[in-house]
Amino acid sequence: MEETIQDLLVKLDGLVEARRYRDALSEVAARFIDSPEFKGLADVNGLNGVDDFEFLNHMYKNVFGRAADQNGYVWWLSKLDDDTHSQATAFASMVQSDEFVLTTAATVADYLFV
Repeated sequence: MEETIQDLLVKLDGLVEARRYRDALSEVAARFIDSPEFKGLADVNGLNGVDDFEFLNHMYKNVFGRAADQNGYVWWLSKLDDDTHSQATAFASMVQSDEFVLTTAATVADYLFV
């Protein structure tokens, strides 16, 4: 089946909208990560900042409710280290992950249908 230009434009529009949403979510995440509240929770070494190790440990514990698995931790650390992801884009990706969505689905459903 051959795609028409209109089909491709619709797909492109969807990709652009997804990019805008991701960028907006990353911006919110960046502001949250920079907040005194987040730093107070995640800055375990007391150096007035959240390094990548602290960030990942905090995210696994508080987003996924578990300790980091070795493979996931190393993968995320490498992405943060090589600047493929910032802490903000990692945060946005983690809170949109299948694991987080499945973990929070019942809570969200309870909230929506109260």
